[in-house]
This record gives sequence, C-alpha cells and structure tokens, in this order.
Amino acid sequence: MKSYCMDSYKSSLKNDNIKDIDSVCICIGEVNSNQRHIGFLYNSYSNEKVMFLHLAWHNQLCFDDTVNTKYLWLNIPFDEYNMMNFQIFLDMVYDENKERINYGISIDGIEVKPNGSIVSEDNYAGLTCATFVMQVLHSQAYVIIDLESWERREEDDIWQNYILSCLEESATDKYYKEQKLKIGSLRFKPEEVAIASHSEEIPMTFQDIQEAAEKLLILLSVCAKK
Repeated sequence: MKSYCMDSYKSSLKNDNIKDIDSVCICIGEVNSNQRHIGFLYNSYSNEKVMFLHLAWHNQLCFDDTVNTKYLWLNIPFDEYNMMNFQIFLDMVYDENKERINYGISIDGIEVKPNGSIVSEDNYAGLTCATFVMQVLHSQAYVIIDLESWERREEDDIWQNYILSCLEESATDKYYKEQKLKIGSLRFKPEEVAIASHSEEIPMTFQDIQEAAEKLLILLSVCAKK
C-alpha cells in the first residue's frame, strides 16, 4: 500500500481568496452530511481569472467565478509545463461541452477527447461531478486512480438510488430508465478523487485512498460548520 503524508496534505488545503490561486486545484465541499461536490479551480486563459469548472447536475457544466466559502482546494502536483497545458485544456473542455454533459452513475461508454469534447457511445452515458474530474485528468494521461483495483460497496447502491430519484425530475423517462439499469456500477466518491488528484504517487488503488479520504471528510465537515 502506498503511504500518504497527511501533514503535507493539510498544509496544502486552503479556503482563502480564490484570486490568489496561480495553479490548477481540486475544489471540494460538503453539500450535506452524505454528499460532497468537486470540480477544478484554476486560472483560466480564456477568462484571465480564476474559475470553478464543475459538473453541477444533468446537462449543467458550470464555469463560475465564485466559490462557496465552505469549499476547500488542493493543489494538483503538476510541473509548470503540464500545469499550463492543463489550464488550456480545461478551457477547451468548457468551450466544447458547455451545458451538454449528462449526469450518470457509470463511467462506461463515455470519454474525453483530445479537443476537450466529451463523447458517449449512446445517449444514456454520463458522469458525476467526481468522475468528470477523474475522466478529464485520465484523458491527459494523468491517471490518478487504478480502476482495476476499485471495489464495489453495498452503500454505493443506496447512493445511486437516491441520486436517480433526484435525476427523475431532470431527465427524460427513457434516460432515467436507462440509468436505473446501471445501479451497481462502481462509484468513485468526490473525496476519493480529490485525494488521488492531490497525490504525487499515482495511480492510487482503492486501498491506498481510503484512510486519507476519511480524514478529508472530517476536515470538510469542520469547514462546512464554520
């Protein structure tokens, strides 16, 4: 199992003024006690200011210049060259997709192309906020998670059913029914993707991530109560 230095991790957590950010970060916050939200926080070349790129919901890819003060951000350990290229690529992802990305509980049948466009094999593939982050990083050969190591948990089915009950109001009947067939898919939680994105030892396995992810949840809970 790979080690993970929590002292280094804590020192990189910030919730100061986002205008001070000069790199590419993972931004994560606690929406409620059972749900976190995640996206990219970075200096946009197209906007010339710090932007929060995140998949908020079904067909809602957002590009915001403000962030909830209860969110935290963690640096992605890119070198200067890769950081610049990735900043440009994130602008491309937004330009190519805008509000067109489906929300879906399985990563099967959907990928991010070199031009930033997100394409699917059919009309019923989608991403969560966490798998959006993961797949965008993986598309640039920055593989943060060892997918083969991932484990399925019974609690994930409960979350998936809850999410789909919410999705029923936003999606077509056909899309909703197709998503129901995907219950039981592997789930990648926002806190797990955040930990892997911040690590210098990648790809991380399921077991590598769990202890640090639990500690991150505690920090997020404290921040949410401030």
